[in-house]
Amino acid sequence: MVAALTLGSLFVAASPAQAAEKSCPRSGYISNNNVCTTLSNGVLSHQKYYNSGAYTQIAVTQYWKSGGSRIYKRLGFTGPFTNVGTQWQGWGYQYSGTNKSFSKNYLNSLSGCRSSQGLMEVSGSTVYKTPWSANC
Repeated sequence: MVAALTLGSLFVAASPAQAAEKSCPRSGYISNNNVCTTLSNGVLSHQKYYNSGAYTQIAVTQYWKSGGSRIYKRLGFTGPFTNVGTQWQGWGYQYSGTNKSFSKNYLNSLSGCRSSQGLMEVSGSTVYKTPWSANC
């Protein structure tokens, strides 16, 4: 998935920092700004990274579904900046053996950046969460 933002004549495109996490360390921390949690049928991960060329902060939540029946879910993350609330993508189905991601670019200074966590809400179930990422 590629996220894009047009700012006047500036076009910013960014793809997730890496492929979906198919495994997760017990601690849940791959690095300070790359966190994950292992669920019974997959791995939920969340990343934040800085695109220095475009001066944007990018937040990405991904879910690698490794097994089980299809689910109806939405991905999101807590606001990575003090002026941004929790962000959600639309609802959709996900099948075993697939990766889905949700990402957004933010044209914010790093001074407003705060810790965030990835979220996945499954219809008729609960909201699953990653550990909190570090501040930027």
